[in-house]
Amino acid sequence: MKIKGLLLSLALILCLSACNSSDINGSIDDDSSLIPSVTPTPDNEPSAGATDSIVYPSITPTVEPTDSIVYPSVTPTESVMPTPTPTISPTPTIVPTPTPTIEPSDYRLNLTFSDSYYDDLNGYLDVDFKIKLHALIETTHINQGSYSDAWAVLKAADQDPSNSSNILCIYTGRSIPIANQDTGSSGDNIWNREHVWPKSLGFSSKSNPAHNDCHHLHASEKNINSTRGNKDFGEVIGGTTDSYGNSWNSSYFEPRDEVKGDIARSILYMVVRYNGDDCDSCTLDLEMVDGTANTGDIVSGTRGYIGDIDTLLKWHYEDPVSEEEKNRNDIVYSYQGNRNPFIDHEEFVTYLYTDLVSEYTSIDGLAYLM
Repeated sequence: MKIKGLLLSLALILCLSACNSSDINGSIDDDSSLIPSVTPTPDNEPSAGATDSIVYPSITPTVEPTDSIVYPSVTPTESVMPTPTPTISPTPTIVPTPTPTIEPSDYRLNLTFSDSYYDDLNGYLDVDFKIKLHALIETTHINQGSYSDAWAVLKAADQDPSNSSNILCIYTGRSIPIANQDTGSSGDNIWNREHVWPKSLGFSSKSNPAHNDCHHLHASEKNINSTRGNKDFGEVIGGTTDSYGNSWNSSYFEPRDEVKGDIARSILYMVVRYNGDDCDSCTLDLEMVDGTANTGDIVSGTRGYIGDIDTLLKWHYEDPVSEEEKNRNDIVYSYQGNRNPFIDHEEFVTYLYTDLVSEYTSIDGLAYLM
């Protein structure tokens, strides 16, 4: 707009100068190039004192173009703040608590024996105790003897302390003259060799060391020996009972209370002594079972079974070792070279049958053997 105003002002000045010059100087040489062409129009009324109407060219002011920038139509949207991603703390590295080094003495029983026979068992008691004990009583069983030799051993081992000319029957306690040794005759005051572990339950041959082992052979009155036969040991309810306190039925024989522990320890000895490895020319494994033994599973000279394990373990604790039993162990040891360890150390039963004897004795500190 300022440019337009300047142009109009300049045109007016030029027009006035021209008019004044004509009036002052009179006529001028005609020079059409200097005089703009004026086309009178009705609309241009002459100004006062003017003779000619001068029409100036219409000047359209130049308008600086403005670049027209078309911006895309933007629909404003609600500004949504993004949900911040939670900062996840890294999972801490768990450093395990180091397991303390446990010395054997922290949890295992350390055995120390004053009697030199058991020197090989000195040290920490472990689950291999049965193997060690078996090795001991097998390797020291130097004199395996014969069935005939057993007569002489029993005459000394089962001698009546009140009468050296007699033996005591294990089942009745009767004192019977040594001279009444069984030679095949009948009678009620004759004694013979009782296999506490019946020979028909694992070793029928006299050549088998178990057949002649005096740690389970005992002097017995002949008739009661026959009554016992090869029955398993167990508690009898409602069976036949004799005047000595023995009871029996078709399956079990229960001896008098005074020798229940003696019999149990004889059986325990046999289980450890004959543990399934080679013994001379045979391999024999003897085991106690629950209830009565299945004779169909028995293979003579290879495997034998006897029952009832729970009852026998109970008898071991109910009837502790007597002085007579210790004396007998010494005599058999002097002949065979090995001992019945369950007479010397009643606690060995707890070490071997920890999981079965808690009802009868404490097993504190022995859980690791189970």
